[in-house]
Amino acid sequence: MSKPNYQPIAELIGEHNCMISTSEEAPSAWVGRYKFVELGLHGEIKGLNSPESAADAARSEASRHLADSDYGQAS
Repeated sequence: MSKPNYQPIAELIGEHNCMISTSEEAPSAWVGRYKFVELGLHGEIKGLNSPESAADAARSEASRHLADSDYGQAS
């Protein structure tokens, strides 16, 4: 099973803004100044009621991915 592709993209939006896209083509979450693309969370995010909950979910998922990735490690 392949992992979702996570890409934090720094783009300035409001410091406290969080916008969630649940489109099948490009699920993404804005958390503060960062856009996390293809989080693989669109199914779960759809059920969240508050931007804070969605932001927490996106941060948690991004952190988990970064901890599991090979980023920064010698091969």
